Amino acid sequence: TAAAVPSALTGIEDTNGSGDAYLYDFAKASVRLCSVEPSGQLGRGHVDQADVSDDGRWVVFRSNPPYGAGEWFAEPAQVYAHEVATGRTTLLSAEPPAGLPGNGPSGV
Repeated sequence: TAAAVPSALTGIEDTNGSGDAYLYDFAKASVRLCSVEPSGQLGRGHVDQADVSDDGRWVVFRSNPPYGAGEWFAEPAQVYAHEVATGRTTLLSAEPPAGLPGNGPSGV
């Protein structure tokens, strides 16, 4: 299951002081941080919505600013997808064709 929860419940050190998206693996009894930037570093925004795909491959989450850096700085809240197998995070609520963050709030 995916959730936006306080890090005190996960055992993973929280360095941003905000809610984050985690994935709990029932088979392995482990928790994985999913609200990370493309660099793999913990995102700096507050996650207030999260969900996981039925096959467990993707975790989607909404993060309020600030999240990421450069073209990843997104205001207002944007939706991101984290691919569990690769650890890659992608901005979903991008405007074509440039792929920059959308100009309005997005939700999961």
